[in-house]
Amino acid sequence: RVFLTPSEADAVRARARERAWAKPIAEKILRSADGLVAAPLDVPHAGGAWIHWYVCKDDDAKLRGESPTRHVCPKCGKVYSGHPYDACYVNQRHTYWLEGVETLGRAYILDPKPAYARRVRDILMEYPSFYRDLPLHDVWDKQGTAKSRMYAQTLDEAVIACHIVAGYDAVYDADCFSA
Repeated sequence: RVFLTPSEADAVRARARERAWAKPIAEKILRSADGLVAAPLDVPHAGGAWIHWYVCKDDDAKLRGESPTRHVCPKCGKVYSGHPYDACYVNQRHTYWLEGVETLGRAYILDPKPAYARRVRDILMEYPSFYRDLPLHDVWDKQGTAKSRMYAQTLDEAVIACHIVAGYDAVYDADCFSA
């Protein structure tokens, strides 16, 4: 328990029950976690592109992913597909699931439902099945010289690792994890 000690977790649960300002925050975390548990585990087995490429060429609006291959500008309606847009969508899916590990961990602190810990386990067990096979690449999609696999730069992978560690730390002693 590096993220929170057991006594700190008890205090968080008490605040969520007793403080008016904390209740809606806790409810939002639990709703998000329930959504992560209910969603099909669609972790892409591919590396993502630099997320800053995920904008409309005409008006610089952030694109909205409607599917892995359809990306729409919310301002002008222009539709994009192919590289780098499809790979940016992959980037977003990795972020959804790996930030989700932290959300599930926070939910487990608030309400230690086994389903939250099992979903963390399922997400974390999916990544080793393909991660090492992803080519190293950089923001320009140049392969071989960079050190990043899932994202376009090592900074992004380091940041996502913080979410993974915080989430796992919250659930590591759940029954679904073996020694």
